[in-house]
Amino acid sequence: MTKKQLNKEYESVMLKADRAFGRKEVVSLLHRAESLRKRMNDKDIQEKVIRCMS
Repeated sequence: MTKKQLNKEYESVMLKADRAFGRKEVVSLLHRAESLRKRMNDKDIQEKVIRCMS
């Protein structure tokens, strides 16, 4: 996934956590968001470059 996709997914998970009712649901969503945040900060992820094959 690209950083843009990860950022979009992170935002979605945080909104779900904000709207969640149960404690377990909130905690699981926050763990998922933390995992995505770590992947966004990972140095190995680079922007995807699409090259034209001619």
